[in-house]
Amino acid sequence: MNRTYSPRASDIERSWFVVDASGQRLGTLASRIAFVLEGKHKPTFATHMDMGDHVIVVNAARIDVSGKKSEQKKYSRHSGYPGGYREETLGHLLERRPEEVIRRAVKGMLPRNKLGVQQLRKLKIYAGTVHPHEAQMPSVLPGTTLTFDPADMKPQPKPKAAPATKADKAVEPEVEETPVVAETTETAETAEAAEVETTDAVAEPAEAAADTEETTTEEPEAEAADNTSEPEADGGSDK
Repeated sequence: MNRTYSPRASDIERSWFVVDASGQRLGTLASRIAFVLEGKHKPTFATHMDMGDHVIVVNAARIDVSGKKSEQKKYSRHSGYPGGYREETLGHLLERRPEEVIRRAVKGMLPRNKLGVQQLRKLKIYAGTVHPHEAQMPSVLPGTTLTFDPADMKPQPKPKAAPATKADKAVEPEVEETPVVAETTETAETAEAAEVETTDAVAEPAEAAADTEETTTEEPEAEAADNTSEPEADGGSDK
């Protein structure tokens, strides 16, 4: 019995393609990009899975628009507030944001659900020829050609900044050394002299007080001796 093949997420292999939009019609290019984003070019395509590849669009500003669509086709939006209605022509949007013109055209050709949002994330659009996806090594989408040298798609290396020169050290002014030690010794000597003077001043009143006490104690003793000797002399004379 035959079984229906259902791809697994581990079996998906994604590639990277680059498309040059210069000179191509907007609708034709958008349908081709949407075909690759959905994965319809693979034999393992499944409608319920994201089987598509990554697509890089360069030179979006050089897209071709037929007839008077640049003036007649309009994009409208509303902010949700009173008086929030805005309208813009295709030509004005192409001058302001050329990447948005291709993105909106491709978005209208994808499913209106979460799967379509996931598929649209794999679309990278740039107004010029330079893109930052060189590491993925994208190949030219089959059926399209590049109108420029593929080397022009590489981003130019950023110039290296010149090494910062070390600022010259500021010359500090010379400061004359002052004899701090001599001053400290002089101050010490003056302090010692002041201490000696204070001790001498305290000692002089004490010595003077001691001398006065000695003189006062000696005088009464001499007076007592004189008093005792006088009666003896008087008695001898009477006899």
